[in-house]
Amino acid sequence: MWIRWFARGTGSFFAISYVYLGITTGPTSPSLSEIAVVLSLVLGVLIAWWREGLGGLILVLAAAVLFLIMNFVVAVENPDQRSTLLQVFVVPYLVPGVLFLICWLRSRKPGIISMNHSGI
Repeated sequence: MWIRWFARGTGSFFAISYVYLGITTGPTSPSLSEIAVVLSLVLGVLIAWWREGLGGLILVLAAAVLFLIMNFVVAVENPDQRSTLLQVFVVPYLVPGVLFLICWLRSRKPGIISMNHSGI
């Protein structure tokens, strides 16, 4: 139960933070790729509130795609910032995504959640 609420809390925190930063960062309008990044995080978290498996899968796949893109772009443009940018862009997707998948897997197999004491 605590994993579910921790996943919801961290996912919601990161989604709200990304939306807030997207709204308040300067007078320029966001690019299409920035909008896609924020939308994938927000939609993944929203879906995961009701369907943990699907939302977690969306977040983990988005983290993998962002990892590949950021790894390539940062390696070419500025290799010194590689780890910082990967943490900023990948961790907010990966941590809640994996936690949502763990909750989904545990809810699918009731034997893992509660041990039957009569068989021990």
